[in-house]
Amino acid sequence: MVLEDFLLPQEVIQYQSKHDIQYGAENYVLFITNRRIIGHRRKGFIFKKDRVFSVALEEVSNLKYDEQGIVRKKGFLIIETRTQKIPFEGNPKDVKVIWQEMQKFLGFQKGLGAATAYTKPRNSENEYHGEIPKEAEEVIKVLKMRLAKGEISEDDFYRLKKTVIE
Repeated sequence: MVLEDFLLPQEVIQYQSKHDIQYGAENYVLFITNRRIIGHRRKGFIFKKDRVFSVALEEVSNLKYDEQGIVRKKGFLIIETRTQKIPFEGNPKDVKVIWQEMQKFLGFQKGLGAATAYTKPRNSENEYHGEIPKEAEEVIKVLKMRLAKGEISEDDFYRLKKTVIE
């Protein structure tokens, strides 16, 4: 697979969209890896050119899904980071599946019309106000992925995170 040329060391594809989704004026296949959301398209018949964009999972702060239209319905997905909003559109069924899969892998829970990230602890005993060491950040990323996959509960996540930080 050509996309493997763009993966980072130890980066593994967790999900691939079955259908293309439109970003800008072009169609992309979306991938969710253990580190990033990646959009990929290949263009050209003889001279192939790849177009790739990516968003680090830890940068995603919110996901929004919406449908518009009656006869020609379109699904819209907006990935929000601290600095930008990245809009996608396509067939509502396809876009909704991508939205749902992203929620799973990002550890999001469904809100009213949007997904809300597990970015804030539920109570003050889970808060940490110091700087997190680099080694602990890697462990916390793994814990986030395990939480997103449902391997650990939210309580287990915060308990283990607290242990790692201390």
